[in-house]
Amino acid sequence: MTTDVLSLIDPSPELVRLLSLTVDGGLDTERARHMVRIGQALYTYWHTFLLQAGIASIAHA
Repeated sequence: MTTDVLSLIDPSPELVRLLSLTVDGGLDTERARHMVRIGQALYTYWHTFLLQAGIASIAHA
């Protein structure tokens, strides 16, 4: 994969932007983008849960 890793991150405002990202170089670009999107969705869900529980805070860039 020769794609810039940051270009795989979905910029949608409802998703947490990942601060660190490692992607398997063997994945094609579409598969890598799909995997990153799933990661963003899970990370967003988890942090939303923690915020509602009053356990964590998120700093948005």
